[in-house]
Amino acid sequence: MVLPARPSVYPLALCAALWGCGSDDPVATVAPKVQVVTGHAKAPPGAFEQQAFACCAEPGASAVVRAFSALGATLSADDEAGAQKGAEELATAMSAVPFEGAAAPLEAVGVSIRAASSISEVREAYLEASVPMLAYAKANRGGTDRFAVGYCSMKPGRWLQSEPELANPYYGSEMLRCGVFEAVE
Repeated sequence: MVLPARPSVYPLALCAALWGCGSDDPVATVAPKVQVVTGHAKAPPGAFEQQAFACCAEPGASAVVRAFSALGATLSADDEAGAQKGAEELATAMSAVPFEGAAAPLEAVGVSIRAASSISEVREAYLEASVPMLAYAKANRGGTDRFAVGYCSMKPGRWLQSEPELANPYYGSEMLRCGVFEAVE
């Protein structure tokens, strides 16, 4: 290899190539930097108030829906011990009421929720309960408690919550605010 008469230019060019215009990363000049924006959808302010509905005038239904909502809040907090306790409370509330129609699968779900031995198993049982529980809550509208239906497309599951800030029970701290509030039909 023959070098031209100005060898002092090469060290400068080499330094510029290795440090990429001030970067400490010598690979920075090899490939362009690409900014990847990650994140998850977040419910807009006021969405809870717009979508919330009143439930449940009958005491047994109220106990079941409150326990389901409370379990969701515990799951969103990644609270393993609280999830076990909340699952037991939900199963107890569910055993005290009959379920019919679209809510009939809740009879079996109460057993699987009570048998869950880890937070991931409680989450799976909670997901299994979500569709019939929403049907049950819709069938028992009325009363003074207000709930909104949360939905996460990352884990196609829905939940009921009584707090205005969305809290995803399926992923907890991994995607706590991911989701939207849906209208109840």
